[in-house]
Amino acid sequence: MKPKQVASFYRSIRPLLVSDGVPCPLNQHPVSGVITGGASPQGGSQQTVLTFDKGAKVTVSRTWNRSATGTPATIEIVCSL
Repeated sequence: MKPKQVASFYRSIRPLLVSDGVPCPLNQHPVSGVITGGASPQGGSQQTVLTFDKGAKVTVSRTWNRSATGTPATIEIVCSL
């Protein structure tokens, strides 16, 4: 990801990373991001990993299934320090 994309993505998920009024990671700035994964007609998965200037990582994992039952996507966000 380009630096502006990393910053924009982090801004979009930052409200979801606040616990008891404290954002995770605290006092760190995103410096890089990598997107991996793929899709097929039946579904797919994608993982976005943001790396921060003091070593923290935020991982956003998405999994979806394109079935007739309309199974919703699953999204997991993990902040590791």
